[in-house]
Amino acid sequence: MTLILTLAALAHEANRHYCASIGDTSQVPWDAAPDWQKDSAVKGIEGALAGNTPAQQHESWMAEKVATGWVYGDAKDPDAKTHPCLVPYDQLPDDQKRKDHLYSAVVKAAHGALTADLTPRATTASLQRPSIGRQVHYVLADGQHRAATVVNAWPTSAQNTICNLTVYLDGCNDLNCADASQPASGKCHPFLVPPGANNRIPGVLTVGSAHQDEDTRAPGTWHWPERV
Repeated sequence: MTLILTLAALAHEANRHYCASIGDTSQVPWDAAPDWQKDSAVKGIEGALAGNTPAQQHESWMAEKVATGWVYGDAKDPDAKTHPCLVPYDQLPDDQKRKDHLYSAVVKAAHGALTADLTPRATTASLQRPSIGRQVHYVLADGQHRAATVVNAWPTSAQNTICNLTVYLDGCNDLNCADASQPASGKCHPFLVPPGANNRIPGVLTVGSAHQDEDTRAPGTWHWPERV
C-alpha cells in the first residue's frame, strides 16, 4: 500500500469512528468501501497535504460530489446520491465542521509520523553506551562498514565515545589475496586501512581511539549497527 493510500485508510477509519460517535453509522470500513469512496478519500488526502484548510477541504469535496451527480438531501443516500452536507462550509452544523478539522489533523499527524525518522541517530546514540564486548560497526577507508567488537571505551560526551576496537575483515574482499581462489594472506589491502588502524593480526584490524560518528559515519569512526 502506498503512503497516500495508507493515509487515506487511516483518515477514513478516524472519520468513520467520529461519525459513529455522532450517530452516523452509514460509513463502512475502509476494506469494504467502494472504489468511488476510496478515490474521493485519496483526493482529500492530496488536498490536506497541499495545505487546504478544513473549509477548502469541504468545498473541494462538495465540488466533486456535485460533479458526479450528487445533490442536497435531508438524508445521506448513495443510491439516490443525496447528502445533507452539500451546503457551503459556514452552513454546516458544528459537529460536521469538527469532522473536517479532525480529518485534516489526522492526515497531517499520520503523514508526519509515517515519514519521520522516529529514532534519530543522535537520539539513539545518546541512549546507548558501548561497553567491552559490544558489537558496533567500523568504517573502512573506502566507506565500507565492518563488524567490530569494543575492546575498551571512554565516553567523552553524550554523542561521542572513543573506543579501541577489533574489526573483522571480509576475507578476500578486504584482504590482499594474490588469487581469490587461494587462502587469504591475512593482510588487508592498504587502501582500506584508515589512519590509526593496523593489520598486525591476520584477518582483523586493531583500532585505537576510534571516535563515534552517528551522522556522517566518516572513515576511521565507529557507529551503532544500522536498523534493518
